[in-house]
Amino acid sequence: GAGTPVARLKPVKVAGVTVANATLHNMDEVARLGLMIGDTVIIRRAGDVIPQVVQVVQERRPTDARAVEIPQTCPVCGSQVERTQLIKRSKGKETISEGAVYRCVGRLACGAQLKQAIIHYVSRRAMDIEGLGDKTIEQLVDEKLIGSPADLYKLKYEQIIDLEGFAEISSKKLLKAIDDSKQPTLARFIYALGIPDVGEETAKVLARSLGSLDRVIVALPEVLTYLPDVGLEVAHEIHSFFEDEHNQNVIGALLGECQMELQDTGDLGAEFAASATLGGMLDKLNIPSVGPGAAQKLADKFGTLEAVVSADWLDMRQTLPEKQAQAVRAFFDVPEHAQRALAIEQQLKDFGMHWQSEKKVVEGLPLAGQTWVLTGSLELMSRDVAKEKLEGLGAKVSGSVSAKTHTVVAGPGAGSKLTKANELGLKVLDEEAFVGFLKQQGVEVG
Repeated sequence: GAGTPVARLKPVKVAGVTVANATLHNMDEVARLGLMIGDTVIIRRAGDVIPQVVQVVQERRPTDARAVEIPQTCPVCGSQVERTQLIKRSKGKETISEGAVYRCVGRLACGAQLKQAIIHYVSRRAMDIEGLGDKTIEQLVDEKLIGSPADLYKLKYEQIIDLEGFAEISSKKLLKAIDDSKQPTLARFIYALGIPDVGEETAKVLARSLGSLDRVIVALPEVLTYLPDVGLEVAHEIHSFFEDEHNQNVIGALLGECQMELQDTGDLGAEFAASATLGGMLDKLNIPSVGPGAAQKLADKFGTLEAVVSADWLDMRQTLPEKQAQAVRAFFDVPEHAQRALAIEQQLKDFGMHWQSEKKVVEGLPLAGQTWVLTGSLELMSRDVAKEKLEGLGAKVSGSVSAKTHTVVAGPGAGSKLTKANELGLKVLDEEAFVGFLKQQGVEVG
C-alpha cells in the first residue's frame, strides 16, 4: 500500500539504455533533493540497473516549476493516503515520529494492494499454488472474482475457463492446485498472510516455537520476544496484525468456510517452553532504570510477580539502590502497568511456559543446534523441500560451509562447497544416504 514517487523523464540514454522513469524512493528523498515538477535532473543507473535521480540542476529550473504534492487519495481505489508513524519503544516509553512512507488505507479494498497480497499468498515459499501467475491474478481481481485470499477457494471451473490463457486441462489443474493448498504447514500459512516484518524465517520460528495458530494469534508482544530473533518492534507488528478485525475475518474465512487444515504440532518448542523466568519477565517489562541484573535481584528477593507488584518502597530499597527502587515502585503504581504484567504472567501459565508450571518432558528436536548445507542437485526432492524437512528436525540450513557446519548434503554437480567440506573433514552425505537418514528420523520422503 506504499505510494512510491517516481520521476517521469524525457527519454534519455544512460549507459546505453533509454530511461524514462527513475525512482525517488519516498517523499523524504524528494525533499532532500529539493525536487520540483519541471526540473532538470542528473540521473545515474544505481548498480548499473536502477535509474536514480542524483541531483537537481538548479540553474535550469523554469519559472513555472511546481512543488511535488503528496496525493490525498489513492490513485487506484480513491481511499485516503496517510503518512506512516514510527513508534520506538524503550523502558516504558513510546516515542512517535513521522515516517517517510505514505500508504493507502484501503487494504484489500484497493485493487493494487489486493493483487500484491494474492501474489504473495500463492508464491512458491508461501502457499505454493502453481498456475496462478501475476497476469491471472490481475484478471481475477479486475473481473472482481476474488476480493481476498479466501475467495481463491470459491472459484468455479466455469469462471476459470473464461480467463485468458485457460483451457479445460489448465483450468482443472489450477483448481486442483488450489485445493491441494488446503493443508499447509503452519509456517507457510503464517508467511502467506503477509504480516509486516515477518519473513519466511520468522514465520518458521513462530510455528516451531508456538506450535499452533491459536497461540500465535493471541500471543502478547512481550511473550513473542521470547522467540529467537524477535524484538519488541516486530512483536508489536505481529500482535497488531492479529488484533485487526479485517485480518481476523480473512483468517476466519480461510479456516472456516474454506475448510483449511493447518499441519501443526500443537506443542510448544522445547527451548521456547523453558525460556521464561521471573527475572527475565521483569526485564521485559522495560521498567525505567532497571536492567537484567536489577530484575534478577527482585526475582530472587520476592519470588513471585504478585509480591513484586505489591511490595512497598522500603522492601525494594533493601534490594535495590534508591533510584531503581523508586522507579520500580512508580512503575507498578500505574494500574495499567501492573495489570499488563499480570496479564503477561497469566499467558505464560496458559501456554505452559511459566517458571512454576509443571513442565512436560519434551524432547528437543534431533538436529537442534546443528547447521547443515545443501549443495548440488537432488533428484527425489527439490532443495527447498529438503531444507524444509531439515528445519522440521531442528537444523539450521546455511548457504555456506564453515568449520561450524555439522553435515553437508551433496548431490550431483556439487562444487566448491563439497571441496571445502572435504578440506575441513566435515560429514558429507550423498542423496541416497540423506534420504535414508530422513527415513530413520520418521520423515516421510515422497
